[in-house]
Amino acid sequence: MFSLGVLLYELLALKRPFDGQNMTEVMEKTLKGQYEPLPSSITEEMRSLVTWLLHDDPAKRPSTSQLLSAPICKLFIDGLVGIVQTQTAFEGDLRRTVREHIQQTRESLYPHLSNRLRPQLESESSLHGNSPGLSTTQDVVKGATLNPQSILCEGTVKKLSSDGQWKKRYLCICSKEPIGKGPMESHNFDLMLAVSRETIGSQCIATAFAELEDVFPVPVKYAGTGAPNVFAIAFKSGVKRLTFQAYSDEDRKTWMANIQKALGFGEE
Repeated sequence: MFSLGVLLYELLALKRPFDGQNMTEVMEKTLKGQYEPLPSSITEEMRSLVTWLLHDDPAKRPSTSQLLSAPICKLFIDGLVGIVQTQTAFEGDLRRTVREHIQQTRESLYPHLSNRLRPQLESESSLHGNSPGLSTTQDVVKGATLNPQSILCEGTVKKLSSDGQWKKRYLCICSKEPIGKGPMESHNFDLMLAVSRETIGSQCIATAFAELEDVFPVPVKYAGTGAPNVFAIAFKSGVKRLTFQAYSDEDRKTWMANIQKALGFGEE
């Protein structure tokens, strides 16, 4: 992890973190963790990540699992999956191999979900082969009704549309059956999206949680529009992402926590 921190620092600052007039001075700075902070032009999330990796106490550096669970890393992994699935350079067995390695990494992060993640990878291969154009299932539903006992979370958010505009939408996480005291993974959740709660009966877009991979906060600099309190939901196919803006950081945390519950991340 320390070596990764050194490499990341060099890539961002274009210089070594630890330098000196001689090897003794370099070693002393390295052992004490003395280095010039990264410039303010680097995002706070990236600077914090480098600081974490270069901590002078090895016990306080992240494990592989902790590192890959960091929001900024989740964002980059999702971007990597999108590149692998859509670029012709990854056609053939290479795409399958890279996807398998990414999937194995996810399974190591969430071992209790490995039996749910693995069938998805296999189904992608059997249904779509090595085609980059993996589809995602989002059904336009008419006549939908909401059972209060089946709702895990609901509220108003802003959704980033294809034209780059934020549009006010009603978002709901609901189960096909009443939510009981059993494990969340025993429920079949849908993500319901509509113009408003009142119009959900006339038309809404439903996405099964079985199609979804993860949720993570998006730093302001990476949001594209400079908007705060943004979070993204990644699809397992790697070719689509839903991006929402909550009305506060607290609201974003609540949405993400409930989405993770529906995905089963809270189950051990």
